[in-house]
Amino acid sequence: MRKRSGNFFAISCLLATIFFLTGCQDKDYYEPKVPGETVNSNPSLAEFSTTRTVTLDFSYQVPDGCGAAFDLYAENPYTFPENGQPVLQSGAEPIGSGIFVGGANRLTKMLPSYVEELYAYSASPLVPNLLYAKIVDGVASFERVEATAQRTTSRAAGDFWNRDASLFLGQYGNRLDVDAKHRPNYIAYANAIPQSTLTRIANTFPEKVRAGEEYYTDASMYLQQDAKVWVGIIGNGAWWDNTLSYFCYKGKKEDLQAMDRMDVTEVVAIPSLVLRDGGLQIGDYVQLKYYNAETGMLEEEFPKGTTIGWMLRSQSYNSANQTLVQYPYGIFYSVIGWNVENDKTLRNHTMAFNAGTQQNPFICFGFEDEYNDNGKGDRDCNDIIFHVATDPHDAINPPPVIDPVDDIITYDNSLGVVAFEDYWPRKGDYDLNDVVVKYTSSVKLVKTANEAVAYATEIQDCFGLIHTGADYKNSFSYKIPFAMSDIESIEVDDVESSYTDDGDGVIIDLCKDVTAAIKPYQDPVTPKVYNITVKLRNNRISQEVYNQNPAPYNPFISPAAGVEVHLPFYKPTSRANILLFGTEDDRSNPSKGLYYVSGENINYPFAIHLSGIGGFVIPTETKSIDVTYPDYTKWVESGFERYLDWYSHPNK
Repeated sequence: MRKRSGNFFAISCLLATIFFLTGCQDKDYYEPKVPGETVNSNPSLAEFSTTRTVTLDFSYQVPDGCGAAFDLYAENPYTFPENGQPVLQSGAEPIGSGIFVGGANRLTKMLPSYVEELYAYSASPLVPNLLYAKIVDGVASFERVEATAQRTTSRAAGDFWNRDASLFLGQYGNRLDVDAKHRPNYIAYANAIPQSTLTRIANTFPEKVRAGEEYYTDASMYLQQDAKVWVGIIGNGAWWDNTLSYFCYKGKKEDLQAMDRMDVTEVVAIPSLVLRDGGLQIGDYVQLKYYNAETGMLEEEFPKGTTIGWMLRSQSYNSANQTLVQYPYGIFYSVIGWNVENDKTLRNHTMAFNAGTQQNPFICFGFEDEYNDNGKGDRDCNDIIFHVATDPHDAINPPPVIDPVDDIITYDNSLGVVAFEDYWPRKGDYDLNDVVVKYTSSVKLVKTANEAVAYATEIQDCFGLIHTGADYKNSFSYKIPFAMSDIESIEVDDVESSYTDDGDGVIIDLCKDVTAAIKPYQDPVTPKVYNITVKLRNNRISQEVYNQNPAPYNPFISPAAGVEVHLPFYKPTSRANILLFGTEDDRSNPSKGLYYVSGENINYPFAIHLSGIGGFVIPTETKSIDVTYPDYTKWVESGFERYLDWYSHPNK
């Protein structure tokens, strides 16, 4: 019996040992235990953030309420050839996008911390193509980028570029009449052009897109009645400081093709077409004067049967001394046959369109300021767009009407990686590879003509589980910061996924068990990808509100019921067990807004968001993240001021 009893004891001990070892080494479930005492040592206030909020301060000169979509780049997206237009690089990827609205010149944007300077590109002809800003104290104050490359003068033979302007609008008649900001002193009036009209024009004639065939035409205009004529600025999509001129011809515009361009008299209407702060603005109008060839005088009224032709002096205005350069890059004409491209089919430089209706026309014209030979000119004809008003209003036969597309739409895209430790509230090994998630997000932004702000209307999120170095059956979820009442619908492309109203947001549960979705401890692994579409109700979430908490929103893992691991300072959901905060190695204090923080001398978080990257070298298993990323410690020890792109430099 003793022997039997002794054998039974030995076997029991062996089984208990095996169970204990198995439970410690291979346990696939998490057992949260709430200690009797709360840890009282000082918490770390480090957020371990790889993003920062940047205030975008634009210098666009557009009317209040008028909008323009823009893309942000961390490097100049343009190349500047020795001769010709700057070229937008096809492979350049923006790090963010948005919609600027006049009158609210500032926007906030969450950007990767390593970004030190920004370029803002816009395809809208209402604003400059490119602005630049260096980020100083969290503010990016943008200024227009000038084209620094020099353009050689025309190679065209004869007098194409060598033509003196002898007549000028203004009080002098024989020289320029502008103020210190290069704005004509003879502006007749300023007109508040409707937002819908400006948006319609900008949407129809964006940068780098050839004007539609129905509008791409000889823009000389024939007056059917005696009339007074005014020209108003709509937009300037040019790099160069151009000059707008005109000429008068008694007869139909078709007759001009057979004439010599030097047989007409040029009148300079607007010397500098650049829109400047305190200078020329959208909606500024000058009154044109009829040149009477018999008397040599400029008269108030144009007689019936007069054709007004247009001329654009490309890169003609010298702002340093307020003169026109003797040899401009080129002088382009609305009369197609007067231009000198070798390919005759490329000689047109103008467009004409109606941004109103047939009953109430808003007649506009546009110019291309670059030679079209050798693929130089993009023929978008938006380098200057101007409106022509007449009295009587029906003195001109209106050109074709453009489509009434009044909304400005753009998509703001972002990407990054989120990595978690799953041993919270204990410290774990800080390899930050227990669950690794890659995300991309695209939010649709819309500015309608009758709204003073842009709104987010739809979000396309994509979360991919790319690694798990864990035995625990962690779930993965994220919480979007919008009330259910602001959401029209949520669609997830996985039948096991679900979403829950959490009061101040919505929890979207994507994966119940990451180890079942992807193979643990393997790299690379075939990712498990979830696509989510969130449609928002109209005019509920403004662009600015969305920018305050963009993707990846509030992601978290859960190894057990009531246990959640979030990014530092991110609030848990209502499902979390608050008794776990401040226990073990966690130093959270919900009453002070401190969540998921370690002790003040700990250099590692429980989770981290890596902004602006599409790839991530998985940290070595059981080794803290700085083993794989040696600049990590330098980043932390610098107070998060240096080595901001540490996660782009793993050990080779």
